[in-house]
Amino acid sequence: MKATRRKLLLAVAGIALAIAVSACGGGGGGDATVNPLTKAQFLKKGNEVCAAGTAKVNEGFERYSAAHLNEGQHVSDISYARAMARIVLPRVEEQVEGIRKLAPPAGDEKRVKKILAAFEAGVREGKEDPLTLPGTHGSYAFEEAHELAIDYGLEKCALG
Repeated sequence: MKATRRKLLLAVAGIALAIAVSACGGGGGGDATVNPLTKAQFLKKGNEVCAAGTAKVNEGFERYSAAHLNEGQHVSDISYARAMARIVLPRVEEQVEGIRKLAPPAGDEKRVKKILAAFEAGVREGKEDPLTLPGTHGSYAFEEAHELAIDYGLEKCALG
């Protein structure tokens, strides 16, 4: 009887340990399947990631403007678009990776994945044709991504 009771206690302890480890996230560094955030937590953290990226974009444009735009000076569309590509695309890639590390709310995984895929598509389009970045030539590389992000609540992820 004591052996059976001991085995039962060990089994219960093992289950409790497994539950505790999974509830803590297991130190998974962004393992979204282990410890999903609430939507409010996800939006707060996601918007923080994007706000930090936007601040870096703004700093990059300030440096670009100081170096290339004197009062009354005009920059060609292609020069401006190439600067956009150098300044914006790495930041968007960082934002995507930062958000990817967050655990999306349960049930929102596909929606978040779609938002991130739209941003990745925008990066590809911007690399292929930098003129799509400023949005002045009919097509805007991040139009879909921005619409999806705003609709979900990631307003800080929509530049401009």
